[in-house]
Amino acid sequence: MPCTVIESNDLADTYGNPELKPEWRGIRVPMVTKWPDGMDDKAITQETETSRLWTEYAEIRRQSIRKHGDIREATAFYELNQSVMDSGFEVSWSERFDPGEISAIQNAMNLRFENHRAFLSNMQQLGSDLLDSESGRIRWQDFAEKTLDLDRGTIPANAQRLVAYVDIQAEYFAFVVLAVNYDFSCCYVADYGTFPTFGVQHYRRRQANDWRLLTKSYLAERRIVSEQENVNLDDIYTWGLRTLLDDLISRKYVRNDENNSEMVIHHVAMDAQEGLISPIVRDVCKKYPPDKVLAYHGFGITAGRMGMETYTAHDDTTFEDMRNPSANARRWMYKFSKVSRAYELHSDVNAWKDYLMERIRTPKGERGSLVLFAAPPFAHELFAVQVCESERSEPYTSRGVTRNRWTAVPGTDNEFFDCLVGCCCLASFAGCVYVPTGGIRLDTARPPKQKKTFRERLNERKQTFHERFEEKKRKRGT
Repeated sequence: MPCTVIESNDLADTYGNPELKPEWRGIRVPMVTKWPDGMDDKAITQETETSRLWTEYAEIRRQSIRKHGDIREATAFYELNQSVMDSGFEVSWSERFDPGEISAIQNAMNLRFENHRAFLSNMQQLGSDLLDSESGRIRWQDFAEKTLDLDRGTIPANAQRLVAYVDIQAEYFAFVVLAVNYDFSCCYVADYGTFPTFGVQHYRRRQANDWRLLTKSYLAERRIVSEQENVNLDDIYTWGLRTLLDDLISRKYVRNDENNSEMVIHHVAMDAQEGLISPIVRDVCKKYPPDKVLAYHGFGITAGRMGMETYTAHDDTTFEDMRNPSANARRWMYKFSKVSRAYELHSDVNAWKDYLMERIRTPKGERGSLVLFAAPPFAHELFAVQVCESERSEPYTSRGVTRNRWTAVPGTDNEFFDCLVGCCCLASFAGCVYVPTGGIRLDTARPPKQKKTFRERLNERKQTFHERFEEKKRKRGT
């Protein structure tokens, strides 16, 4: 029976294992039967010329898709360097490639770069647990059971800061409230939910947008009978955001101490990346004190881009290591925006996703461990699945720097994951930072290198062009 391994120990994996099912003759046929030096199923290093060229290919491929909608520039680069890039590869079906591609090897690598997790399962017949075991990811079932004996809205006695993040969707807003203290010995999800509330425990983003509860709630609040009565989308979002923010800011969370002292949220950040909604978010933020409600911009810095540690500090910019010197990292900057004429928070989301996963993997009871309020595991299922299963990371190395590149898992929702990532960044903005014992550096600063002159760079480009031209000329001659 032909079948595909999806997870370790699933039906296909069980019957394909002669140790478990000796009566079945299981044969696995991976797409790539042999990897070149410096590459394997899990990662692509920078140890060989072949692996370095494929890393460069991945970046060219992304840029070509953004620019042209296809991989024409990547294919041209591959054709120019094919002899080196194919060296060491062996594939099981050499004729398998799509129009616009040159070889089965290029097709395999395109599938890998498009979705590494699906490539391992569908093409390499390796259960997706391979990535989980390597990255040390926690199962959502385990995360849902990491709870404290505190009810929703009650926070630990040692909590010193409360931060909240709002993620904006088409017809609803998701939010998470995180309680922390300055050394992260307290890291506790005090509350999460949506506005408007759905009244159901499980939902999907597309389904929730189809309900159009935000629009219906606005119409009911304004006592508008029909949507045809000049309903403005800006008014709907402005009303929804202000209603949610007023509610969050006015909430009082009770400490679990002798006096049952109360604490309010210190900082709220809102996602300002969504094109047409961004001006609305910025206008709403201006109606509150600057440090109370912040416009938030998240972007992923990969190994191929200059990290924040290389950015120049200006009078209107504050970096993480300036506010928290013990963090020894630059993962956010608070800078003045000429567009909104206000200060806004910019974050390296790839770095904060790594940071969040470390907090989730840390065992309960240890400093820096992220825990949830008390509830049965099934009640936290939606939240835990989005946090643990919505995105995957893959190591990416360029110019001597290795960083994780996070990509969304197709068919999953991730608004609560984005909310927790934003809360971690906002906690650092509030002065809370986790520093491992021993003072291990949290950043991945680029190794120093001697600056080359313009003439040296020009000669290197000429030499590279000449070598590629000769290689292409030699291939045409053979």
